[in-house]
Amino acid sequence: MIRLRNISKIFDDQTKAVNDISFHVKKGETFGLIGTSGCGKTTTLKMINRLVEPTSGLIKIDGKDVTSQKPEVLRRRIGYVIQDIGLFPHYTIKENIATVPSLLDWDIERIQARVKELLELVGLSPNTYADRLPQTLSGGQQQRVGLARALAADPPIILMDEPFGALDPITKREIRGEVRKLFEQINKTIVLVTHDIFEAFEMCDRLCLLDDGILQQVGTPRELLFNPANNFVDSFFASNRFQLELLSIRLSDVLTENNSLGERELYWSPPLSEEHTYHQIEEDKPLYNVLEEMEQSRESNIKIIHRIDGKVIDSLGFSDILNRFQTYKKQLKTGGDHG
Repeated sequence: MIRLRNISKIFDDQTKAVNDISFHVKKGETFGLIGTSGCGKTTTLKMINRLVEPTSGLIKIDGKDVTSQKPEVLRRRIGYVIQDIGLFPHYTIKENIATVPSLLDWDIERIQARVKELLELVGLSPNTYADRLPQTLSGGQQQRVGLARALAADPPIILMDEPFGALDPITKREIRGEVRKLFEQINKTIVLVTHDIFEAFEMCDRLCLLDDGILQQVGTPRELLFNPANNFVDSFFASNRFQLELLSIRLSDVLTENNSLGERELYWSPPLSEEHTYHQIEEDKPLYNVLEEMEQSRESNIKIIHRIDGKVIDSLGFSDILNRFQTYKKQLKTGGDHG
């Protein structure tokens, strides 16, 4: 979908922001650009939609050189979400979302239908929010509108530059979870710049780690964590390693293997709430989130029951999951699983 080949960027003051990097982004994946401060993440992102022109190298989207298209035409097919959101303060919410469709000369009925659809998609009632001004919304609500605006013309690619950076930690986590679920629905190709490693691990299928403009490693979060390409990659995650390991390993990874084609049930015992009964635990849930829910439960002996065709295969408490986690981690480090 997106391919960068030997891309470098040298600014007028001779600062080499990006130094001969190459990677590709697959169609439909969420790809993260991470690294140290000033490592070239945002510069790389902006070169994709030509807000910054590379000094050398080639960028292609769907096999077509981006420089063969006028920047304004290219950008209409690429949604762009930034930390400061950039909503037009004197436009209503619906006018902000309608900006690109209006430039594309959509008819008014189509624009109105799209605005309504997108507001509902990002969890904002059209009746309540469509005619309001941006300054009347909270930071989290404004970020939702910014995402809706980026999606307005249904672009195949969304670029996101620190989109949650200005939000408080609680709002950031809530919005991040909602956006992750939204990504699963819309099937877009997304490139995300973030300095938040937890955000990168939670949201991205693959990551590109940069340092001083040089590409250090591209791979899944699990690959970078358990199979680092060099000492820099290894040390980059050192201070948060335990939490990141729990984020990168899923509940399904530590369940007892069973090749039965029967019906699988995963549920809390006792239920965490009336909403948490049978089939309430997703197999791909990160262990970090599973253990967090266990810690926050009022029950002192909460367990996860894994049952196939009515037969209990696993009954896992907090310490059981941690033991399984340690065993699985050893397998990853010795190449027993490639993530």
